[in-house]
Amino acid sequence: MENSGRAYHGANMLSKFLRLFGFTLAIYLSNFIGSKAGVYGVWPYFDIPMHFLGGASIAVMGLVAWDMGLGYGQRSLSSIPFLVKAVAVIGLVAIVGIVWEWLEFIHDFERAFTQVIFIPAQPSIGDTMKDLFFDLFGAVSAFAGSYITFRKKS
Repeated sequence: MENSGRAYHGANMLSKFLRLFGFTLAIYLSNFIGSKAGVYGVWPYFDIPMHFLGGASIAVMGLVAWDMGLGYGQRSLSSIPFLVKAVAVIGLVAIVGIVWEWLEFIHDFERAFTQVIFIPAQPSIGDTMKDLFFDLFGAVSAFAGSYITFRKKS
């Protein structure tokens, strides 16, 4: 009988993990597969939907973590003002987007010294700004969608 409790706990943990990271993992895998399949070479604008969906997925992950009360235990989160939630979630996406762009820059820097033919992932500062814009646009869209979907009817 004790094993069934462990099995339920394991299934519950998997459900929480997928609820928290599922959308983000799906977007990351799409980006990885697209990169390995050469989609970026055929369709250079593939990074626009990837950044938009990446920003949306990180926002959803932040909102789900908030909803699950991670780090807060049983304390109610419903009393936190809308603007505070918006700034926190969009700020999380901005930080993740900046880290992603730095990783792309470091990857390009390393490849510049090891490859004979080098095509950078970050061709310009304009591309970086476009990527960050779509990260944040995805976050705002996800946050707005969740607000419209889950707001309490007055």
